[in-house]
Amino acid sequence: MPDPVISAEEHAGRRAKLRRALEDAVGVVFAGEHDSHLPTPFRPDPTFEYLTGVVDEPGAVLVLDPAAPVAARREMLFLRPLNPELEKWDGYRLEVGKALRDRIGMQAVFRTTHLPRFLSAAAARAKRLACVHSLAQYNQPVSPDLAIFRKLLERIPGAEIVDRSDQMPELRAVKSTAERRMIQRAIDITAIGFDTVMRAIEPGMNEFDVQETLEHAYRANG
Repeated sequence: MPDPVISAEEHAGRRAKLRRALEDAVGVVFAGEHDSHLPTPFRPDPTFEYLTGVVDEPGAVLVLDPAAPVAARREMLFLRPLNPELEKWDGYRLEVGKALRDRIGMQAVFRTTHLPRFLSAAAARAKRLACVHSLAQYNQPVSPDLAIFRKLLERIPGAEIVDRSDQMPELRAVKSTAERRMIQRAIDITAIGFDTVMRAIEPGMNEFDVQETLEHAYRANG
């Protein structure tokens, strides 16, 4: 039986709910950057992943513009330009076209080189900018959306920033059927791992042996 997944339609429904909550304010969600010096693969910001399902695009940006006069541009995804030299090693990426739009489930997909123009125009029209990312403590760097909104306020007289950081926890608190299936699948794999360890453990094993047995059972079961 294949592992449960979140469909593009469900991600679209999540974005629609957030757009309604934003009302006429513009929201921006960042995927985050990847440190190539780390041995771990890239994992996007949880809010970005929850709304898009895109997990392999460092530097990507989602813009939600609920009051945009063009319906297709009420949600826009911006991806970094192609880099053939780098992608020879990291894996080739699709050009912006039908195949990419169909895979993501969004019609308005652009390169990040167009982000300043589109975001500035949306902010100048809406005059309201909504923080969706979690707000930071005073001794931490500000959230990425607030950082870019501050720059926009310097250039757009009369614009304001509003706090909508409570919306994502509210959305995520209610689990869909697909999410519940994924949670149950994770529970089942965890149980298999622990059962495997309990059957294999014996005097003389050290903690690394136990760890390897446990993690092998996790990997072998998906």
